Amino acid sequence: MTAPTHSVFGVFLSLIILALFDVKLSLHWSILACAVLGSLAPDVDMPKSIIGRLLGFVSKPLEQRFGHRTVTHSIFGWGVATVLFAGLCTVGVWGYGFFKPSTVSYLYLNLSVTSILLPALVTKVIRFTGAFAIGYVSHIVLDMMTPQGVRLLWPNPKWDVFPGDVNLRPETGSKSEFIIFIVIAVLLGCALPVSQYGLKSSLRWLLATPESAIAEFKELRTRTFVEFKGVFEGTREPIAGRAEVLEVKNKRLVIYFQHHVYTLSDELSADILAHTVRIVRTSDRVPLTTLSFERESREKLLRVLPENTLISGEIVVPKGMDLKLSKAAKTLSQTGDRLLLYYASKVQVQSLGWDDGFELMQDEEEAKVQALAEEQETLRSELSDLQRPPKGLTELGAQVFMKADEKERREHRKKAIRVRLKAIAMDMARENHKLRSMKLVFSGTVTLREVK
Repeated sequence: MTAPTHSVFGVFLSLIILALFDVKLSLHWSILACAVLGSLAPDVDMPKSIIGRLLGFVSKPLEQRFGHRTVTHSIFGWGVATVLFAGLCTVGVWGYGFFKPSTVSYLYLNLSVTSILLPALVTKVIRFTGAFAIGYVSHIVLDMMTPQGVRLLWPNPKWDVFPGDVNLRPETGSKSEFIIFIVIAVLLGCALPVSQYGLKSSLRWLLATPESAIAEFKELRTRTFVEFKGVFEGTREPIAGRAEVLEVKNKRLVIYFQHHVYTLSDELSADILAHTVRIVRTSDRVPLTTLSFERESREKLLRVLPENTLISGEIVVPKGMDLKLSKAAKTLSQTGDRLLLYYASKVQVQSLGWDDGFELMQDEEEAKVQALAEEQETLRSELSDLQRPPKGLTELGAQVFMKADEKERREHRKKAIRVRLKAIAMDMARENHKLRSMKLVFSGTVTLREVK
């Protein structure tokens, strides 16, 4: 077989086998280069080949000593070449990783070299070596399909071929090989998506079921969307589009679609009954931020909330406040003095209202404080009058001319007023505390999720 056929088949077989092992993102130039190198490497025993011209000092002795399609086209040759490539690859990848600027900065911070480099480098070496080894095998497989075959079990002198009928084995450079090249190229085009996302993810994409989409989403750590078709559960109205996935809850996808939060599944309890669901992945991070606040006014709280965000968390509301919530609302609920938000929009928070009972309670408390203040002022005025001599008398005259029972009555009244003033002060302190607790301020911690 010629070099183009070997290269295309090597790349195809590498991508498919790596996908079978769920190695994602194998469609990278470095992986493809290793696969191509492996698919050309067995012909190092032929000086006229591409690899033979590059490594003439190895190619000529091999051809003179062993001949073409012998030791380099055997299981033994495949093992030796794979080990040598793994060693060279380890040295190259380690050297590149060690002298990268980011690594040098890590070393400057006195971090462990092993903890930084080893996991990433081992993964790269395994991927590169795997692609090379698969490409090498692909070359041997194709050459076994030619009339000459290969000595697969070298040093065994037997030549191995398939199929057994020589008429079914194409000559190198023939029209039959060209047809094989075209078929492999078409298969390679079909294999590209599979190699990009892995076999498991590709199968889930083909199935396009809510269960497969949920399983795929659980494995992702980046911002994710879905393209779906289905019907609204209540009206059976057809619906289709693209939505951002927020999370998975109770075996249903929670999505943000057309400025609303819905659940998406094939279960009857979901808001949207989906027929087809396909995950659309991105490389963007999930846009989450946390906001904490203490006794902030409603106006200030709304000012700091971004427009295109969904809010989740818990807000402490004034005691006695019963918020007006829509019975159909799934993003807002209240338990006592706790307002629970589940992907609520800023508009929903802004439109929150409270019943007239809370304002009536505020008015009642303010009226109590006002009544106590007025009573306090009246008693203080009366006490001031009692502490002065009766009208028309001096203090000496009051002592001489006032009767004993009148003096006793005045003293008794002053004591009663003082006692009542102390009680009023305590009542006013208590009522003012109630009013302060009923002030329209909010506390809590929420998570903000930016949406598109």
